[in-house]
Amino acid sequence: MKTFKFCPRYPKMDILQQEEILKNSQYEFYAINLGKKEFDLREGEITNYIKLDLRDAEKHGSLNYIASSWDYQNERFMEGPYAKGVKVLTFASVLKYNYFPLAEILDNILDIGEKAMGVPVEIEFAVNLNKEKDNKPSFYLLQIRPLTIKPFETSIDPQTLSKKELFIYTGKGMGNGIFENVRDIIFVEQKKFDNTDTMNMISEIDELNRKLNGKKYILIGPGRWGTRDRFLGIPVKWNNIYNAQIIVETSMEGFIVEPSQGTHFFHNLIASNVGYFVVNHKSEKDFIDWKWLARQPIKNRTKYFVHVQLEKPVLIKIDGKKGIGVVFKENKIPTQSS
Repeated sequence: MKTFKFCPRYPKMDILQQEEILKNSQYEFYAINLGKKEFDLREGEITNYIKLDLRDAEKHGSLNYIASSWDYQNERFMEGPYAKGVKVLTFASVLKYNYFPLAEILDNILDIGEKAMGVPVEIEFAVNLNKEKDNKPSFYLLQIRPLTIKPFETSIDPQTLSKKELFIYTGKGMGNGIFENVRDIIFVEQKKFDNTDTMNMISEIDELNRKLNGKKYILIGPGRWGTRDRFLGIPVKWNNIYNAQIIVETSMEGFIVEPSQGTHFFHNLIASNVGYFVVNHKSEKDFIDWKWLARQPIKNRTKYFVHVQLEKPVLIKIDGKKGIGVVFKENKIPTQSS
């Protein structure tokens, strides 16, 4: 069985993984309808958006440097505007082959922003990859703002961790700190998850979130939380899950989706000191102990969600520098922290 390199997140994939990536890749996108001259803002910002297929973008030449083509005959991804096959958004020409020096530009801007503001910053940007009069693509800085900085850092040494003591481990975590008073866990029952019915899941999690009356909890679900595409996850808004202390995005058999990437989504997490974990169910290191979770006392159950309430709080630690996030089954600290 052949394996190949796709991107850093999936260094090796077998045939089943390849099929899941292709099946769950993005094939639609939202664009601003420039032909609509009048619209009512009271209807919401979505009123001026249109949903298009990637084939529309391919006709316009917009995918030339951001998409790869899946070569079924040789079972590999090919880059370049003339490659034939199903288009998958990988940004390989930019990130791998440096058609546009995006990494260098971002590094310089983040460095300048940190020096100017005195703290690390986050930015929003846009890039026009079509070469203009000077025969070069264009980079546009849209927004820059300071990141919230915590007065201390948490350090985790993976070598000191025991898997049997952990409920969750991820090497793709965001945030920083120690949280010791979380007793509640709300998760989507994977066997009941239906990505065609995610709109109905919003009201369920909203109700469970409000019933906790300000108590913090761990939220676990497949795909993207807060996505605009309801087939890639549960399209909640921040007010539906604002009591969550840790938000976990996980994959499952037949449903592998790229993690959330929205800057406003992450800004809410950072501003509210909320942790963000990504757990790939096929990872050799990252995991969720579902068997342990199934043994915990159930507080509430809906059509798609289960709310368990533990007798004692778990211990959550996030090492922001290393990107490691862990949840211990018991509230003890076997690792050294600062």
